Amino acid sequence: MFRAILPEFIRSPTLLYLAGFLRLFGGLALVLTHNIWVLDWRLIIALVGWVNIVRVVVTIFQCNRSWGSGLSFLSNEEDSLAV
Repeated sequence: MFRAILPEFIRSPTLLYLAGFLRLFGGLALVLTHNIWVLDWRLIIALVGWVNIVRVVVTIFQCNRSWGSGLSFLSNEEDSLAV
C-alpha cells in the first residue's frame, strides 16, 4: 500500500510543501518547549528539534532534490518497506 501512495505523494509539490510545514511545526514545538543546552539527555531532544528544522528548511527550498531522491528510492526494488 505504501508503494502505491508514495509516488503520488512525491510527484505533488503541494503535498511535499505541506508535509514540510507540518514537520517544521513539530521541530519548532520541540525547540520552543525544550531548548535546553546542558550536557545530559535533554541535549538530545534539543538537537533532534534543531536537526529537524534544518532538514525541513532544506526540503522546502530544494523540493526538486527531495522529489528526485524519493523517485530513486522507489525505483530500487531491493529496498524492502515491510517490517
